[in-house]
Formats: sequence, structure tokens, C-alpha cells
Amino acid sequence: MTERKILLSSIKLWNWQRLRSFYICTKAWCVWQMIREKDQLQTEHSKAVLAKSKLESLCRELQRHNKLVKDESVARAKEEEEKRKEVTNKFQVSGGVGQQRGAPFVGTRCRHESHAARYSDLVMFQPSTRGRCLLTFRRPSMTYNSK
Repeated sequence: MTERKILLSSIKLWNWQRLRSFYICTKAWCVWQMIREKDQLQTEHSKAVLAKSKLESLCRELQRHNKLVKDESVARAKEEEEKRKEVTNKFQVSGGVGQQRGAPFVGTRCRHESHAARYSDLVMFQPSTRGRCLLTFRRPSMTYNSK
């Protein structure tokens, strides 16, 4: 009987050790997987931090460039405003001379208006059904299709 007890106790001990070694292997496998996941997450995190720093530097560079463009446009606007004021002052100072110079142009304007009236008497535009305008001269023998 004692041998049997010893045999049973040794089987129980062997089973217990087998279960314990299985448990230890399972835990070691889980620990190994966790370490591998931790390494992957650290790698991804370092890549994300690197990308973030690159984006931040690009944003700072873009802001500097935008500030330069804004400053240049403000400076150009000021220069244009100063030029406009100078030209305005120049014409205000020489207002009498400009009016005297404008007198010959009144006759030219009248001639242009009379030529325009004559031209409109000679030419008549008629819309066409095909999307083109038909340019018709008052003389019946001359017609021209324009695109």
C-alpha cells in the first residue's frame, strides 16, 4: 500500500509539475508577445513623433513665408498709395493746364461720335438660328457671316 501511495503521490507531483511548466510556458509566451507589441508601439510612437516634428517645422516655415508675403504686399500697397497720391496732387496742382489741354479733344470726341453714328447706319447685326450673328450691311449685295 505504501508503494501505491508513493506511486500515486509521484503521479500527482508529476502532473502538478507538468501543469506548472505548461503554465510557466504560457505565461512566458504571453510576456514575449507583450514585449513584442511594446516594441512595435514604441517604434510607431517614435515615427509619429518624428512626423509631428517635421510637420511643425514645415508649419513654422510656411508661417514665416506667409509673413514675408504679407509684409511685401503691404509695402507694395503703401508704395502704390503714395504714387497715387503724388499723381493726384500733380493733377490737382496743374488742373488749369489740364483743362486747357483737354479742349482739342472735345472736337475729336465729336468726330468719333459722328463716325459711330454713320457706322451704325451702315451695319446691322441680326441674330441667327445657328448661334452666329449675321452681319448685314445696308447694301443688299454684301452679307458676311461672323463667328
